[in-house]
Amino acid sequence: MSLSNKYSYFNKVAGAERKTRRYVYHISHPKNTKKILQEGLKVRVGYVYEMYTKSKGQDKKDVPPAIFAFNMPKRKIVEPKKFPEYRILGTVLWRIDTQKLPNVWYKDGHFENSDIRIVTFEDIPLSAIKLVN
Repeated sequence: MSLSNKYSYFNKVAGAERKTRRYVYHISHPKNTKKILQEGLKVRVGYVYEMYTKSKGQDKKDVPPAIFAFNMPKRKIVEPKKFPEYRILGTVLWRIDTQKLPNVWYKDGHFENSDIRIVTFEDIPLSAIKLVN
């Protein structure tokens, strides 16, 4: 069964497929660091994702587990710290090497006017990530 058939909210999350830079960046809460270092990044409905979708009237079971990232240079993510994720999640930054993955990336449909926010619905192995800070 395809994700769009399994999850009613899929088409809101996944926009058009996106080509990515070699390195894209994922932000997580510091409490997740140990688990990510053991298992890599696993698709899930995390705290921010769940709160956002609840605010839109969606039930968690209708939301596809995902991994969100930024398709932009690291310096633009870290220096301005203008993204709300920093205030909510903290500042643990992961670099994802997209050349080590078969993952398909999509524009994050939550941000219609942003080409830098992307999402995948496949796990990312430890071999393709690096803890930046």
